[in-house]
Amino acid sequence: MVDVIARLIRVNIFQIPSAIEEKAALVIESNSFSAASSSNGIAYAHKGSCKFKSEKGRGNSPTFIYCGRRGHSCDKCYSLYGFPPKVANAAQMQVSVDTETLHHTRGHPLDSLLLWITGRITLLAEGCRGSLSEKLLRKFNLREKGHGQHQTYALGIKEVSLGFVVALNYGNPYLNPYEEFQKLKHHPAIKCLLDGGSVLQYGARTLNEGGFQSIPFPVFPGGAIIGCSAGFLNVPKIKGTHTAMKSGMLAAEAAFSALQEGSSMDMYWDALRKSWIWEELRLARNYRPAFEYGLLPGLGVSAFEHYVFKGRLPFTLKHGKPDHEATDVAKRHPPIEYPRPDGTLSFDVPTSLHRSNTNHDHDQPPHLRLRDPTVPERVNLPEYAGPESRYCPARVYEYVPDEEGKLKLHINAQNCLHCKACDIKDPKQNIEWTVPEGGGGPGYSIM
Repeated sequence: MVDVIARLIRVNIFQIPSAIEEKAALVIESNSFSAASSSNGIAYAHKGSCKFKSEKGRGNSPTFIYCGRRGHSCDKCYSLYGFPPKVANAAQMQVSVDTETLHHTRGHPLDSLLLWITGRITLLAEGCRGSLSEKLLRKFNLREKGHGQHQTYALGIKEVSLGFVVALNYGNPYLNPYEEFQKLKHHPAIKCLLDGGSVLQYGARTLNEGGFQSIPFPVFPGGAIIGCSAGFLNVPKIKGTHTAMKSGMLAAEAAFSALQEGSSMDMYWDALRKSWIWEELRLARNYRPAFEYGLLPGLGVSAFEHYVFKGRLPFTLKHGKPDHEATDVAKRHPPIEYPRPDGTLSFDVPTSLHRSNTNHDHDQPPHLRLRDPTVPERVNLPEYAGPESRYCPARVYEYVPDEEGKLKLHINAQNCLHCKACDIKDPKQNIEWTVPEGGGGPGYSIM
């Protein structure tokens, strides 16, 4: 993203420490309206007493319209006039912020270091559980307008050629996906393949597993959602690259027509339903929800559909609870004891984390935020035995004793692998994963 912006504005912004926070500005086409950011990263239309200003692009056409009134309430302005908003492509660049003073390290005021880059159509390709995509799905009720069912997820852990996927709708809060992966490597069928080898790199990322039932309406005013942000992963194949590329091609064609004819992006939705993406995901729709009934029923239904009906069963299974609601209370499950790593096939988290090359600027505001800081000690620890210390594959979340000996949640945000499991699996949805300082995160080279 930093490189893209550098090319667009023709300056070398690598010379300064920078942070990219992706946002959307909601505007409408008339020059009488404007866009400005709001606290939730989505902005609203302005009208009336605001003193509007506009910047002209090629052909004297407006590229961005904004309100210059300081302290103006975006939400109030939108609620007063009620004009339908439209999303405009906007990437806000905010250079490195000192956590102590909220000023740039060179001493410049924060407000003077903002850069907006806008466009007429936004195509969101953020991958699984995209930060901005999820906000727009909720804002415009896109999931309800689509196939209606919630998205369900899995956590994939990988060491280049070896991978392990755990569905995140598991109930036992003591289950540790990372330790399950390490234990798998000692299975005789796997161990014989790994003996004599060495781990080159380590990483983790969540996957969409909702499939056909969870496809949202991918079009919003001013843009569209493509790839895994819309959930186009083929679950039996654990493959989504091909569908992501095809959805991007269809969205690009729809965007070209929309810009040429001044129409909406609805033709993207029509093109999706006529493409092979639709048929491929429809035929694979019952594999994932079949396992809601257990391992053996899931295997039976999947085999029956694949080998006998070829994906054409006359019914469509529904998903169970959302992944965070599927987490059970700790008192109903015995703790799971995992073997200690041997340092040859299995490793502890810090050793694996070093292989991910992850790095974040320690002097930046943390990108992992708690909506209610009291929930971890008040709810998660006593009721769920602190599951965030186990479902995270990078040991970002740890319960450590304070001066009085009470366990408090400590967040090691610099360890984050950007897998987004915490944003999905937290029982009370109290953890919000936000976009970190630009360039921060894992440094994969051969994954």
